[in-house]
Amino acid sequence: MFNFFARYTDRGIIKYISDCAPNNGYYFIPLYDLGKYVLRITPPQGWIFEPNEVEFNFDGKNDLCSKQTDINFVFKGFTIFGKVFSFNSLTGPKGVHITLRSKANNNVIKQNVTADDGLYEFHEVLPGQYLIEASHEHWQFLKNTVIVDVVDDNINHRQATETSDQLCLLGYSVVGKVVSEGRPIRGVQFALFSENRKPPFSLGCQETKPNFLSSLKIDSKYHYLCYTLSNEDGEFKFEFLPNGKYIVYSFYDAQNIRFEVVPHQHEFEITNSDQDVGVLFEIGGFSVFGQVLNQQDPNDKLKNARIEFIDENGRYDDIKVLVKESNGKFSVNNIKTSNYLIKTTLDRYQFDDIKFLISPNSPNIPVITPSKFEICGKIIFKNHEFKDENMELLVMEKETKTLIETVTIDNDEFCLFLPNGNYLLQMRTQHEFVPNTMEI
Repeated sequence: MFNFFARYTDRGIIKYISDCAPNNGYYFIPLYDLGKYVLRITPPQGWIFEPNEVEFNFDGKNDLCSKQTDINFVFKGFTIFGKVFSFNSLTGPKGVHITLRSKANNNVIKQNVTADDGLYEFHEVLPGQYLIEASHEHWQFLKNTVIVDVVDDNINHRQATETSDQLCLLGYSVVGKVVSEGRPIRGVQFALFSENRKPPFSLGCQETKPNFLSSLKIDSKYHYLCYTLSNEDGEFKFEFLPNGKYIVYSFYDAQNIRFEVVPHQHEFEITNSDQDVGVLFEIGGFSVFGQVLNQQDPNDKLKNARIEFIDENGRYDDIKVLVKESNGKFSVNNIKTSNYLIKTTLDRYQFDDIKFLISPNSPNIPVITPSKFEICGKIIFKNHEFKDENMELLVMEKETKTLIETVTIDNDEFCLFLPNGNYLLQMRTQHEFVPNTMEI
C-alpha cells in the first residue's frame, strides 16, 4: 500500500513527505518547529480516505501530536470504473441505471446512472465480490450483469476486451411516421439496410426480403437487415439497432395499387441513443379504380360514361374521366386524399351522386350503378283530327296502382326516367287509346 502523506505549513509550503508502511498503514512525520500545519493524504486515484486532510496547531502542549494521539486517515474503499458498451462500439449510452450488489446476499450497495459515453463509477467500495447490474426502461441488453472481485486495488472495466467483462446494450430504437394529407397510413413497407452486417440477434422485424427491393439499385456497401410495416397510426419502428449508418427504403401498395412515397429513401445514423428517423414520409398521388355497371343487366355496356370528381374541400382541381372500356372499368391517376363528390353522366341513364373519402386506405371506388333508366315512347294517331293538345301520360306502380309521375305529351312523344321496377303507363285524354294501359 503506497499512500503518501505530506506536511504543509499554513502558507502551503511542503515541509515533509512520507509514505505509509505497506503492511499496516502506519506513517511517521517528524515535527521540529511550532506552528500551524496541514496534514494531507495523496493516495492513488480512486482510493478513498476520510478525512482527506487535517489542520492542526502544533504548540507542544495541547495539540494531538503532543498528547500522543494518532492522526488517522480511514480507508473507505476503492473505486470501480465502468462503462456500458453499445454493441459493436467502443462507447455507450447515457442514462442507463447501474446497481452494485453484494454477490453474497444480493443486497444493493450503491446505485448510479451512466454519463456520456456510458461511463459510470462506484466510490468507496471495500474488498469483496460484487454483482454489477445494468437496467433501462425499454432498452435491452446483450449482457446486463458482470461479476467483479475487489481485492487490493480499483477495478477498471472501461478498457474491457473480454465479452464477459462488458455490460453491453443490444441497440436503439428508430421511429418514423407516414401520412397522406395529414392522415396516418397503415401498411407502408420500410426496408432497412446498414453499413454493418446483421448482428447475431433478432432485430424484431421481418427478415425476408420484400419483393419491391428487386427493382431497386442499392449501394453494395449496404447490407439488408429487415423490413417493417406502418401501423394504424402511421408509425413504424425498428428496434435493437447498433450504432452505425443506415438507409431505409419506403414502398406502398394496396390491392395491387402502387403509391408514391416521398421520400423514397432516407439515410440516418445512430449514436448511442434512440431517435426519430428525421423525416416525415408522405403518400403522394396514387391511382384509384372503379366500374360503371348495370347490376340488373351486366351485359348492358355502359361505355362512354363521363365521371367527374369534385373535391369537397376545394383544395384540388376537378378531375374528369371518360369510361372507355366496354366493361365499364376505369382508373384515375395521381389523385390526392380528400372527400370527393362523384358525378356520373351517360345518355339514357341517371346516376345518384356519390360522396366518398378517397385515400390510400380506400383506393377502390364503390361500383357506380344507374339509379334510373330512360323510357321513351310515341303516340300514334290514325286520324290527326283526334289529336289532343292536353294529353298526359300517367305512370303508376304496377302492384299498388300508385301514381308515381304525370308526363305531359309534347309533339306526340315522351321520355322519362324510372328506377328498376314494374310499371303501368296509362293515357289520360278525351279520346280512347288502344291499348289504354301498357305494362313495362
